[in-house]
Amino acid sequence: MSEFDIIKKTKFPNTIHTIKRDLRKMGLKEGDIVLVHSSMSRIGWVCGDELTVVQALLEVVGEEGTIVMPAHTGGNTNPDDWSHPPVPDTWREPIRLTMPSFDVKNTPTRGMGKIAECFRNYEGTVRSNHPQVSFCANGKYKNEIVEKHDLSYALGMNTPLGKLYELNAKVLLLGVGYSNCTCMHVAETLVNKPNMIKNGASININGERQWVWFDDIDYNSDCFDEIGLLYEKKSNDVIYGNVGGANCRVLNLKNIVNFTKDFLEENNNLNLQFQNCDIEDENKIYLKIKNKLEMYEDTDKIEYDKVLNWKKDNIENNINKYTKIVCNGRDVGYYSIKEENNKVEIENFFIDEEFQNRGFGKKALNHCIEKIKEKNIPMVYSYLFTKDERQIELYTKCGFTVREVIGDSRCVMAKKIDNNC
Repeated sequence: MSEFDIIKKTKFPNTIHTIKRDLRKMGLKEGDIVLVHSSMSRIGWVCGDELTVVQALLEVVGEEGTIVMPAHTGGNTNPDDWSHPPVPDTWREPIRLTMPSFDVKNTPTRGMGKIAECFRNYEGTVRSNHPQVSFCANGKYKNEIVEKHDLSYALGMNTPLGKLYELNAKVLLLGVGYSNCTCMHVAETLVNKPNMIKNGASININGERQWVWFDDIDYNSDCFDEIGLLYEKKSNDVIYGNVGGANCRVLNLKNIVNFTKDFLEENNNLNLQFQNCDIEDENKIYLKIKNKLEMYEDTDKIEYDKVLNWKKDNIENNINKYTKIVCNGRDVGYYSIKEENNKVEIENFFIDEEFQNRGFGKKALNHCIEKIKEKNIPMVYSYLFTKDERQIELYTKCGFTVREVIGDSRCVMAKKIDNNC
């Protein structure tokens, strides 16, 4: 959004005085310890830009308080896991060999916004030493907060987030939603049997740049908005307000972490079942395929009616090859596995909207992979719409990579099957 557009949408100029007033109306006061997630553009036009916002926050909590912000550097990660966008296979090893090592002072934040980057460079701010998910702090407890930051379990209790939990900090969501609320990831480290992945980053060891592999949790914020809204219904903790034009929330960090942990444990214990489809499922599957075509395909460029009729006939003739995903007696989605000429393909993988962002897709897709392992076939494929970013991200998280782009609308993703594990 251009500055001209921002000015048009701003009724009155925001100044350091109005921002401090708005923050205090939301209950922030001297001595508070506050984890801030922010969007500068949501506030509107500000006299002094992001520097004004940083100064206002620090002045509101005063010398006895502390402000903390994420200073994440998502580019210093394993390129095998990149999905927005993915990079070609041939790029990945060169990236690992040449990625600059993390530098507490000089490495800029990535995707954190103008306020967080300004805060990182603000006089007196200190930063934790994690190559991917560091945090910055300024105020009375800044050194205590950033002192320890484990490489593995990087958003767990032995990190700045864990220290904020112990200090009973507040969270300010300034123009952003719960999907940006990093402290909720702490809950993922506290549940039984979290999903683990192999992670990697470029770090400095004894003055030399090295790529280091380490285990960490497969962090997932997809369901955080849902959790946050449930929390608001069941808790009196959340204070609502505005900073300029930005809708904001202030809440207790420890409380939202504990609530998230309870939610994840309850949902992680939901057992998926997989049942053979029958004639009653034919129309449901057909409608899902039709909706996907209309959403992601340019129907003017294909023989749409002919394609739909072919899809319908194919479903009717092969309904025995489809599997229904069920949870607690409720239909969650569908998939089919096509095996032909020593090649296996996952087709028509659907998770109903109601069950998205809750881990069901990943559980079901990993179930498909386990079934395919039994066939002793070295590679599994799937044809996806290039515009279906959600599904491409899901497949990427399950180890698939983009192998080929077909035309304007589709791509082939593939995963090597390790039959020894």
